[in-house]
Amino acid sequence: MNTMNNNTISVISAKTLSAWRGLLFITAAVLVLASCEINEPTPSRGKQIDGTVLENRSLSLGSIRTSRNTVHCVMTEGNGVITEGLRATINTPSSFDQTVVLKADPSLVESYAAETGREYLPLPETFYSFENGGTLLLSAGKTSSELARLTCRATNSLGNRIKAGHYLLPVVAAASAGEMSRDVVYYDITVREKFEEGLPLYDDLLMVFYLNTSQYDPRLITDYNVLRMDYSDYSETLMTIGNLINLRKTTVTYEPATGRALLTLSSDMKYILDNYTTYILPVQETGRKVCLSIEGGNTGLGFCNMTDAQIEDFASQVKLLFATYNLDGVNLWDRNSEYGKEGMPPMNTTSYPKLVKALREVLGQDKLLTLTDHEEPTEYFWDTEATGGIKVGEYLDYAWTGYCDEDYPFEIVDPYHPDDPNVSKEHIRKAIAGLDATKYGCINVPWQKGTSDIKLWDSNATKFMEWNKSGYEKSNVLLHADMRTNLQDVYEMSWDPAYAMRCMMDNSIDYGGTINFTRDIMDLQILEDGRAGYGKWSKKW
Repeated sequence: MNTMNNNTISVISAKTLSAWRGLLFITAAVLVLASCEINEPTPSRGKQIDGTVLENRSLSLGSIRTSRNTVHCVMTEGNGVITEGLRATINTPSSFDQTVVLKADPSLVESYAAETGREYLPLPETFYSFENGGTLLLSAGKTSSELARLTCRATNSLGNRIKAGHYLLPVVAAASAGEMSRDVVYYDITVREKFEEGLPLYDDLLMVFYLNTSQYDPRLITDYNVLRMDYSDYSETLMTIGNLINLRKTTVTYEPATGRALLTLSSDMKYILDNYTTYILPVQETGRKVCLSIEGGNTGLGFCNMTDAQIEDFASQVKLLFATYNLDGVNLWDRNSEYGKEGMPPMNTTSYPKLVKALREVLGQDKLLTLTDHEEPTEYFWDTEATGGIKVGEYLDYAWTGYCDEDYPFEIVDPYHPDDPNVSKEHIRKAIAGLDATKYGCINVPWQKGTSDIKLWDSNATKFMEWNKSGYEKSNVLLHADMRTNLQDVYEMSWDPAYAMRCMMDNSIDYGGTINFTRDIMDLQILEDGRAGYGKWSKKW
């Protein structure tokens, strides 16, 4: 990644990445996040079988994931597997085949610990293994060996679990010609305790939230709780909500010198991703999905006016990002692109559909791809002739309305039943081609101010109940405005009736029946140091 300025970090194309010794190796086997410290290896002199020193020959060992000789990895106690690839290279090919053997060297742990100022334990032998015993072939005339795979496990074959702590696995290589690599690849492995959230996750609805990383820590969502009260037996169940969280802000920006469309992370987003174990993994361990929300970057270039070459390049940047960070998917929201700027191409109706298709191809089926349906950028997605024959919905897991106005409590934006009198007539949408009604979220709930017009809320509540009873609500997807903590402001102690009502409609045939939901902010009132106050989970980096 290249630093663009103090505020943004750009993810560069895979075509421009150069690995150590001029080799390009990108592996899909990466299962964990790694951050590395620069420490370039020192070349050694090679030897022939007869012991003759070859001044210009140097055997090197390196990870295929990074050009640096320290690889930082994370496993969770009792549940974690790391698969790594290593390769031996030689600057001058030999005239004969050589066997290169990899092995661990625990004797190097003490010196590494002294150099880094951190305590380490050698990774026990039963918790790692080399494919083919660590033997790989360096063929005559070749400068690069075949790939060797290293696997580390948090639980060994006997069912024993490695305890939480910091471990080191130094790996060295020796060739059959008598040449010993002076390079060491250090696997710096943190085994962490699993985050235990404690409350059951309310999953009758797919509750979707956005979080602005310039303001909040993503772990804020773990304190979003509701109290479910059943008046038939007076039982109470405290539950946590929010199945999917979209992190902002990541944008599309334009690089004039190259004409590229760049995937640009804000400095806050970059910090959170680089500290994945602290900020993201605990959220995922509660059963939630953490996704990257991408929007316009105010440069005049966005999803709707990219060339085919820019789309291909942008998709490759997303692919590289997901090979580096273990996120669950991508949300696309084309806002703030500022189309029409001088020198920038006009909007067209095929660019965005092509981008959606390209992103699905690079993300595969295991990652979520969602879309926010909002204003002009997506209003033609029903028309396959306009989209160049692409049925956008076939490539999406979910889509939802982006209309959310705190001065107008909530609207029902239903593309599948636009003629229903309860459906918004200000924001009429048509169904996205290829997307089933069960995958579209029709309601995006704003926060309620203390000064909100209660009559207006009651009026919309009536519309919601009538729409629901008509059988038009096909989806269990429910959206909410950007997350916020408990602060002393106009939203203090706020709870939105539309949100609670939607939960109740999912649990009771008649609204106002035996099931009632109220928001519980007790956990948000207790700061991390145990004091009561405001601002828990506010940004602290």
